[in-house]
Amino acid sequence: NVSGGALSAASITVNAGGTLNYSGGSLALGGGAGTLDNAAGGQVNFSGAGQRVLDARLQNSGAVTLSTNAQVNVLAQTGGTIALGGNTLSVAKDYTNANFGTGNAFNARAGVSGGGQIAGVNAAQTITGNVTAAGSNTFTLDLGSVRNGSSVTKAYQIANSGTGADIRGAIQTGAPGLGNVTDARLSGTGVTAGNFGPIAAGANGGNLSVTFNATSAGALSGQSVAVVSNFGNVATQTINLAGAAYNVAVGAATPTPVLLANQRVGGTLT
Repeated sequence: NVSGGALSAASITVNAGGTLNYSGGSLALGGGAGTLDNAAGGQVNFSGAGQRVLDARLQNSGAVTLSTNAQVNVLAQTGGTIALGGNTLSVAKDYTNANFGTGNAFNARAGVSGGGQIAGVNAAQTITGNVTAAGSNTFTLDLGSVRNGSSVTKAYQIANSGTGADIRGAIQTGAPGLGNVTDARLSGTGVTAGNFGPIAAGANGGNLSVTFNATSAGALSGQSVAVVSNFGNVATQTINLAGAAYNVAVGAATPTPVLLANQRVGGTLT
């Protein structure tokens, strides 16, 4: 039972059947580099009164019950549960979850119950590269007009525009996730469902390419990518894909060939 004051240790392991009740004060494990390992069958209880700040990694495969104002440095949920209730668990560095899933199946709240958030401290996300802002958390990547039989490639980046926690999450392109990429003429890492991160504050995850192969004529319609976050306080961002493919213009005449009769100098013929 930890209540008020400060407790420092290299690491703490809560084994099956064990309980750590943590209320108030500061729990520092190895100066922020240590680990609170809540093993399967263990219980860590943040539900007491007062503010709780855990300056350490919290690796959870047991169960965590949360009240208000709890903060951890790194949360690695390895198959356990977190009961938030209506409260917020603030993560200062990184949040990983063994049950996130991948791409379209990504679920930031796997094993998490209650209406509260797992929030990244000063976390923010934006999209950079060959995109233009089209509204709140909405961007457009315009692939332009492409002649049938050719292709064009452009790239975007997922950037951490915050000043605190690392960000991670997933690119989603369709069911059961968000986004909608159904046009077979689109390819590349930027339109392929998968996970990204962690991305540190001020950095980006590198180029994600989108190639438009103009194998048939017609405009892109309703094509979009969703970039979803692991943190509840970072909004999902949508990238709408624009562009069109056109057939090469070919002249036609009847009859063929077109015959122009001999003309006197100064005469005309259409």
